[in-house]
Amino acid sequence: MEQEFSENNIIGKKLLQFLIGTAVGILTAVITALILSFIMTFSFVPDSAVKVASTVSSVLAAFACGFVTVKLIGSGGLLYGALSGLMLFTVQLILSLIFSSPCILLDVLIAFLINTAVSAVGGITAVNTGK
Repeated sequence: MEQEFSENNIIGKKLLQFLIGTAVGILTAVITALILSFIMTFSFVPDSAVKVASTVSSVLAAFACGFVTVKLIGSGGLLYGALSGLMLFTVQLILSLIFSSPCILLDVLIAFLINTAVSAVGGITAVNTGK
């Protein structure tokens, strides 16, 4: 009984750490998008720049998500970073399905790969930085 409670506590703690990392990633995406949209209001911006700005926002959010999650957990940089990127991608996918038109499968696949890879890099960076 004691061991089962301890295992559930560990799983709950890691889930909380993943949720905190995902929340930091979402907050980073929102702040970055706001800053970039503010900058783009001062000059003429072609439509292609909007896609680049959203990609930059997503990349920074994924890195922050993986970095914070692995910093909180303390180990497993590649695996936990990639898993946190998957969680961030899931949230972004749900929000994009709610608030925008139907997405193209290739765009979803590219976003999935970018979020997972960049979050894994963030996780590896978090493991290799000092405490």
